[in-house]
Amino acid sequence: MLLMQQQIDSLREQVRKSLDDASLLIDRRLEHTTKAVSDVQTNLARLEESNKRIYEVGKDISSLQEILRAPKLRGGLGELLLGDLLSQILPIENFSLPYTFKSGERVDR
Repeated sequence: MLLMQQQIDSLREQVRKSLDDASLLIDRRLEHTTKAVSDVQTNLARLEESNKRIYEVGKDISSLQEILRAPKLRGGLGELLLGDLLSQILPIENFSLPYTFKSGERVDR
């Protein structure tokens, strides 16, 4: 009877140790899983912010396309940018811009 009790106690101790080991393993994995979920949430928040910025840039590009749809405005903007670029590179006497009338109209070439 005493031998049987010792065997039962030994089995009980082995089961308790196995349960403790399993519990520690589950705790570690739960910590890793929690960290992974937290990292995913952080990355999703960053991605959402990036998507908002991309959407805003897309809206700006769309607005610019609408503005530049008018040929006269597009040409005027091009001439303005070209004049600025030329003035940064060449002396003013080496190039000329289209003549502007008092009304603001420019000569088309």
